[in-house]
Amino acid sequence: MTAMHDATEGGVLGGLFEIASHSRAGMKIDLNKIVMPEEVQKTCACFGIDPYIAISEGTLLATVQHQKAPAVIAALAEEGIASSIVGEVVSEKEGVRVFDGSGSYQLEHPKEDPFWAVFEEYLKKR
Repeated sequence: MTAMHDATEGGVLGGLFEIASHSRAGMKIDLNKIVMPEEVQKTCACFGIDPYIAISEGTLLATVQHQKAPAVIAALAEEGIASSIVGEVVSEKEGVRVFDGSGSYQLEHPKEDPFWAVFEEYLKKR
């Protein structure tokens, strides 16, 4: 492992952005390779929340040397932990880019986790 970070505040994309920023590196991230449990997809769709920038407690992000990544994925699988290789670390000058199948965009840090706005709105209704 070269870096690890949780994906709590700011979700997976916020966490990856922070790893890149603190490492003075860029990243190429394939949104379609991020493990997304069906129940998370459905819940976020129900409340209109972007699951990639919403609170993701229990999610660990790690950067690993390229040649060691398959072994890390295999070791996690042996323990029943879903994981995937979602991209690569690149030069800082390339920035942090997200590829979503239809194109790409430069990632900016999500300033506010959308979960909290939805949570607060729900509390007002009670």
